[in-house]
Amino acid sequence: MKSAATQTSPTSASSALSELTHVAIRFHPEDVTQARMDASLARNASTNASYEERVHAVEAHLCRNALRYFPGLHGKVCVHRLPMRGSTAQIVRFQVVAGALRKDVVAKWAPIYKENNEGLTEYYHYKRFNDNNTIAAIGCPTALDFLAEGNVLLTEAVPGESLLTLLRRRNISRVGHAKTQEMDRAIQLCGIWLRKFHSLVCEETTAESNAQARRIRGCIPKINALCFGDDTTLPFHGSLLCKIRSIMQHVFHGGFPGSCQFAQRHGDFGPGNILVDSGSIAVLDITRNKPAPTVSDLAYFTVYLDLMPYTWLMDHRLFARYKSLFLAAYFGDRTIPSDQLFLFHLFELEALLKFWLRQNERMRSLPKIVRWVYQPYWRLHLGHLLTKTVSRMEYIILQSKPEDPQLTGASMEIGEVSV
Repeated sequence: MKSAATQTSPTSASSALSELTHVAIRFHPEDVTQARMDASLARNASTNASYEERVHAVEAHLCRNALRYFPGLHGKVCVHRLPMRGSTAQIVRFQVVAGALRKDVVAKWAPIYKENNEGLTEYYHYKRFNDNNTIAAIGCPTALDFLAEGNVLLTEAVPGESLLTLLRRRNISRVGHAKTQEMDRAIQLCGIWLRKFHSLVCEETTAESNAQARRIRGCIPKINALCFGDDTTLPFHGSLLCKIRSIMQHVFHGGFPGSCQFAQRHGDFGPGNILVDSGSIAVLDITRNKPAPTVSDLAYFTVYLDLMPYTWLMDHRLFARYKSLFLAAYFGDRTIPSDQLFLFHLFELEALLKFWLRQNERMRSLPKIVRWVYQPYWRLHLGHLLTKTVSRMEYIILQSKPEDPQLTGASMEIGEVSV
């Protein structure tokens, strides 16, 4: 049985890209393609093709179009497949063989939501980044095609090893000078890549209006839900919780200082989505289609680095240096404004709370004796990281303009809690 994906015209990807471009530049690709999203949802619901049928359809498509994707191939084309492990999407790796030449292709069936077709969004982000990038050491997978009928993203496979895997192996006492330099360079390239990605579409906004304050608050729902709810599983209580609530009140009531930059974000910029190979990196899984403060991606990456020494019992000094290298590569010679720094710590706070929620959920399935050891361990160390983050945010608020009554009130309130 042939799938409709095998009948996709060669121009399917280019037409999809042209549909998105003019609106995506204004941060709203989900609005312009709403009808397309609804149609894709309907197609998915009505398609009863089995896993094997869908994979065979893509395999047949590659056989017919391999020479178009890879002009260097000649002769008879054969396609072999090797399943890969995916998280929210089915991913299959194919090897296209023509004579002595081989090319690896990754097919991804990404999920479709009403507001976002992740496969199409990812295709657009890969194309946009690679078309505008002039730095050879950073990039994304080459987007070959997007098969609209089957909602399949085809990319050329990227060589390399996950940055997360490499970080787990690193320890100051075991790593030689050459390996240390390689890892330092990889971390710096992560900062350079993210700076380039954010610079492609960026919007400077001020936080003077209530509407802008609401927009910022919408980016930090976890803090709001946890700190003003009745959740008793938090890794802190008492004065620290009061301080966080005071800071959030400061943000909610329009006391957020200065301005911030909004741009398309990665949304999951962690070591697991970064491949490192011979002094270069490639970043995967760029599926978000809504804008957010640029510092949100920065904060989530640095929280990964903060947590890894506790997760894998590794040297804290090594990961503190990685964090400094990453931030220095992103900001370069620019001075970080206090308002950007405040928002950066705000997203660090959110990322730490999200991590605790995931850990707490995992601990529920563990034997009680293991939970007795595991839970206090994470409460202690997360409480330490949260205290440092909150202290930095308090300091920024206290250094705000004293003539602003909103800021003065928030600073006094936090000062009272601190005492």
